[in-house]
Amino acid sequence: MMKPIHLLPCCLFALAPAASAVEPTSEPSDALISKLINLRSQNRTPAIAVAMVLEGTTKSGPFEVNHVRRIIAVHPVIENGRQVRRMNTYELHWTPAYGWFLWEKRDEAGGEAVWIWSELQGEVVVR
Repeated sequence: MMKPIHLLPCCLFALAPAASAVEPTSEPSDALISKLINLRSQNRTPAIAVAMVLEGTTKSGPFEVNHVRRIIAVHPVIENGRQVRRMNTYELHWTPAYGWFLWEKRDEAGGEAVWIWSELQGEVVVR
């Protein structure tokens, strides 16, 4: 009697690289970029002017991240009690779970936290 061949595990293994190569569904718009910068600054950054959006990748040690956009924007900041316009750069990342997002590590009283400002989930804090 012949044993049945189980092809499902083989098919899933063969399709795994294609499934992990998810691409962004759209490029970040100026409106989305402004929204994320405002989320990050707690709505203290009015009148954001996006000068450039540069496509690329970023590396941290041996780890390389695709779907990164370097944002060059000009917006007001407070310096010495005065509001002045300054050029700022941001790295905008993309994942299926967050869409386009900004993030940073913050030191807090109880330890470290990761703050994420995302297209799909809004503000997320991981402690």
